[in-house]
Amino acid sequence: MALKKTYLSKKFFPKWKDTVLDIEDNIDEQIFYDFEVSYDTLIKALSNISVEKGITAHNLLMDYLTFIKDVRRDEQLEEIKESKRGIRN
Repeated sequence: MALKKTYLSKKFFPKWKDTVLDIEDNIDEQIFYDFEVSYDTLIKALSNISVEKGITAHNLLMDYLTFIKDVRRDEQLEEIKESKRGIRN
């Protein structure tokens, strides 16, 4: 997947080429491919949901991701609180 430096410098946002190269050096190519496939599948599924004008499937997905991460964080915090209560008793 790594883009060639010549392609980056001539055609792909030259000011971002170092950032793109850093990203490619720091992520696993297979994991990114799996993410890309999953992302495309999710975007296609969410594109059928009717929401207010201007909200894209990508926006919806990112909002849902944030929501789910917050819910899981809150659940973990509650579990920590409960386990501390159990230790004190």
